[in-house]
Order: sequence, then C-alpha cells, then structure tokens
Amino acid sequence: MEISPEKEKQICEMFDSFCKTVIRNCSRNLKRAAANQRKHFSTGSISVQQLLNFLTIEDEHPSDQYVIYVENYPCVIKNEILYYALNDLKEKQRNVILMDYWLSMTDEEISKRLEVTRRTVYNLRNRALSGIRRYYEEHGRDP
Repeated sequence: MEISPEKEKQICEMFDSFCKTVIRNCSRNLKRAAANQRKHFSTGSISVQQLLNFLTIEDEHPSDQYVIYVENYPCVIKNEILYYALNDLKEKQRNVILMDYWLSMTDEEISKRLEVTRRTVYNLRNRALSGIRRYYEEHGRDP
C-alpha cells in the first residue's frame, strides 16, 4: 500500500503536533512539581531548578535534515527515504529533479544549464520519478 506524499506530510505534522503537546505537558508537570516542592520543602540534594534545566534541554540533531548540492545550491531534504531515493538516481536525473522541485527552474532553464534539449529534460524527469517510485516500493519506509 502506497502512502501519498500529502498523506505522509499530514501524518508527520500530526506526529509533530502530538510530540509538542507531550513535551509541553511534561514541562508544565515539572513546573508544578517544582512549585509544589518549593512550597513544602526548603532543602534537597539537587535543586529543582537544576532538575528542570537538566530535563528541559532540547536536543538538536543535524541528521534530521539532509542536504544535496546542485549547481552549488543546497537542497535541504527532510525526508530520509527521499534523500536515499534521490542518491540512488543517476546524477543528471537527480539534478533535473532538484532543479525543478527545489530550485523552481523551468524546463528551458534546466536544459540550458545541463546543455540538453527540453525533451531530454522531460525524459530525465520521468525516469527520475519512476526511479523514486521504484525505490519507495522496494524499500518501503526503511532506507
């Protein structure tokens, strides 16, 4: 069963919203616990503020996004499987897809940059999209 890109984006947004809600509620619970502890206890081995600082640090992972360069322009790809699918393509096919969808270039601009005909750009795009579709079918959701 294939999941459309729109549906996948919607699922990712729903999961992101859920995670933010969980983190926000956890933070509120910690703040309430800290306020309650300050009200009832005057000493402790670790201060509540230290505990809050320790538990509320936001992790940053550079692996959450992937970058492919085309014509010295960075194309940020947030979907891991799409990144691997694009890397699986031939260079010209990948360049056509990135120039078209990430750099918003027309077929004529792409054909001038790659020094090919517009029909070749069309064929390269179709082969690239077929390759991406095939990669998704073969690898599912795991890269």
